Amino acid sequence: MRIRLSPGLSTYDKNDFYHNWEKINKDLDKRWDAVVKNSPHKELKKATLTDLYFVKIITKHLRKWVPNEKGLKVLKLDLYNEATMTATLADWFIQRKYEYFGVDLSKEVVKLARRNFSKKLNVKNFKVGDIRKLPFKSNTFDIVFSFGTIEHIRENQQAVNEAFRVLKPGGIFITGVNNKLDMWGSYFVNELTNKLFKHITSYEPSYFPWEQRKWLKQAGFTNIKTTGMILFPHILRYTDLFIEWKNINGMAKFAWDKLIIIPMIKLAEQMENVKVLRLFGMHTTSLGLKPIK
Repeated sequence: MRIRLSPGLSTYDKNDFYHNWEKINKDLDKRWDAVVKNSPHKELKKATLTDLYFVKIITKHLRKWVPNEKGLKVLKLDLYNEATMTATLADWFIQRKYEYFGVDLSKEVVKLARRNFSKKLNVKNFKVGDIRKLPFKSNTFDIVFSFGTIEHIRENQQAVNEAFRVLKPGGIFITGVNNKLDMWGSYFVNELTNKLFKHITSYEPSYFPWEQRKWLKQAGFTNIKTTGMILFPHILRYTDLFIEWKNINGMAKFAWDKLIIIPMIKLAEQMENVKVLRLFGMHTTSLGLKPIK
């Protein structure tokens, strides 16, 4: 499948990311429109077991990191999950009575996210905007978080600087990106799938934990903590998505879930309890505080 909105316009591959970024950046919003319009995620009948596992693990960490106080203003960088209803954390924040906001470069993503959450929150909280130049005033939010977002752009430091700007003094920033140290080789899986299917989605580089920490430190964050999460093979996540997308049922689906996915999730959950192993998770995750002056 080859995604194109117009002649010469598609998603971007590794070569584009590293050598043609100035050109790609001119219509980056339209490229992400292309991704979501053709995403298999939108056609899923229900969340995959791996999506449910992702939400369970991420919220387990969020309970430790963010205060349980009603009315805190939370900003999520990117709304792809809210648009496609995959591994969305929005419901968790809404249930805890946080004031939930989101921003995304793609108008199509924002439109779908607003439709999906129209009965749960003020959809004006979902805005079209660039995480490198957020459409919010300084010192606005108590929490800014981002999982699997800022690795899609070259200007990682600029995005972290913007998170720092819009946070209130004492506010919390949490970010997770693809981990080069992932024990299951997600780095190599991402590189291979991008090479094979480079016109289906955009390129996703991976980073070392110390690279991620450097972004936060240079932005001005203090009390920086770095860990990892999602000790699950990326290749199984992709396969699980494919099986659900193609609506494969019967004995094949039963065997896949019972013999592969569920046992693997249980193993991953056990490994999550070992602190040193988390450093080798699919995501390297860092948390920082904006100093109170």
